[in-house]
Amino acid sequence: MNAIFSPGKLMLTSEYFAIDGALVLAVPTKLGQEFFFEEKEDGKSLILWEAYHQNTLWLKAVIDYKNWQILETNIPSSAEFITKTLKNVQQLSNSKFKTDLTYLLKTNLQFPADFGLGSSSTLMNNLAEWAE
Repeated sequence: MNAIFSPGKLMLTSEYFAIDGALVLAVPTKLGQEFFFEEKEDGKSLILWEAYHQNTLWLKAVIDYKNWQILETNIPSSAEFITKTLKNVQQLSNSKFKTDLTYLLKTNLQFPADFGLGSSSTLMNNLAEWAE
């Protein structure tokens, strides 16, 4: 599998300032989010998504990307969020989800999700790099 890594961020100024558009100072952390990906030519048009939190599986989903239906999952609300996000990737990318491939996508968040180090932003950065 191929891999992308985005480090977490430690903001030295308030995140609320950033939301209001102010310049902020942040430093990268050693821990971050790993993203592993593989494409298989099998004509199935599926996404096999696995999300790990500190190497423990917490979300698994099988998504049909021809009609963006969730076929299997253990957490429906989280699978819906991932499906919407990946649908946006398709709309912005020139190459992803355009053919009848199965995509094996796996992410591993290395730090606790409630630490504020960027669980969402590292995921979005990894997806953006992958979609280029």
